[in-house]
Amino acid sequence: MKVAVVIPTYNRRRCIGAAIDSALAQAGPGLQVEVLVVDDRSTDDTRCWLSQTYAGRPVQVLTNAGRKGPAGGRNTGLAAVQARGGFDAVALLDSDDRFLPGHLAEAAALMTAEPDVQVVFGRARYVQGGTEVPYMGMAFDRKLAASPVLRRTEAWTVFDPGGFFASLLRHGCWFNLSTVVLATAAAGERMQEELRVSEDYEFWVRLSRRHGFGCLH
Repeated sequence: MKVAVVIPTYNRRRCIGAAIDSALAQAGPGLQVEVLVVDDRSTDDTRCWLSQTYAGRPVQVLTNAGRKGPAGGRNTGLAAVQARGGFDAVALLDSDDRFLPGHLAEAAALMTAEPDVQVVFGRARYVQGGTEVPYMGMAFDRKLAASPVLRRTEAWTVFDPGGFFASLLRHGCWFNLSTVVLATAAAGERMQEELRVSEDYEFWVRLSRRHGFGCLH
């Protein structure tokens, strides 16, 4: 499986390297990874630093024509992936986040085993001041348990496509964007760029009308 990781950024030169490195480290047997960084006209020399630091690595740096915000940056990356072709999935990652080891391999395994699942998400760990904090953990477990299930294995849950839309409306946004992996069919959709908050939640609700969702345990 070949996965593109889309990372929008604005003035995050101090931390984006950790995000990119965590994405590149996901590659392994049967899993190719390329990173597309979308720079939203940063003023901290992000683009030059990335071009030098990741020269010769599978990292492409794109620049928005004007400031587009986080939804616009992700859309630029999704459009570039679609234009290039050849990818099986697109993973979303914010520039101040990092993938835990094996995340993309687990998402790929779910998508391979469950072809009707086109949007995968999972748990996230939250760190504040160097200390892990229990942000969203209990809510995640509670809302996962309350969501309509089609199939459940030890590794993942596949949601009932007929009920997950209503479940999202009822429970709100309860998973982190940086855990989401989209199959190419779902990656053809776009976020609403005029939204500056909850743009991810609106996107998931809209996707749930047409695409199957699954959750990594």
